[in-house]
Amino acid sequence: MKNEKGVTLVEVLATLTILSLVLGVGFMLFSSVNSLWTNSVDKYTHTSNVNLTLDTISKELTEAVTLSLVTANELQFITFDGDYLSLEYNTVDDTLILYESATNAFNNDYQIITTEQVLQFSIKDSNRETLTAPTPITILNTQLFYFSVTIEDPKVTANGGTQTPIDILIKPFNK
Repeated sequence: MKNEKGVTLVEVLATLTILSLVLGVGFMLFSSVNSLWTNSVDKYTHTSNVNLTLDTISKELTEAVTLSLVTANELQFITFDGDYLSLEYNTVDDTLILYESATNAFNNDYQIITTEQVLQFSIKDSNRETLTAPTPITILNTQLFYFSVTIEDPKVTANGGTQTPIDILIKPFNK
């Protein structure tokens, strides 16, 4: 029986063992790359949403002709074209919401934009001193103030999120 063709049981077992090792490594590699991709997309989406929100709020604050810090968590302002807007920080949900009112009052009829994972909100003067409520902010042609938030990005590291403080310098509309 010297010319028998075929494979032995040992050869089949060795082949199956090597194949299972290669497939296991390939699956682990695919799983890791997929996880990194998902985290990158989530981080990009979160960052884009935060940037859109802060850009919108900055634009609206730049057009303000009157500003009033009603509470430590609410800023009301009127833009040069007569829009009544209110910026509220909800400490329970950690959200920052910009509202517009349909009437000439601060009714918060329409929600313009929202961002989540906001850990801190404050308005600071040009010397970066935090303003306390209730404070009407008088707009002068050269007056600057800071809109300050701290955003948490939950997907930055494998161990958890990071906190990013953001100070946006605002120069209100000149009459």
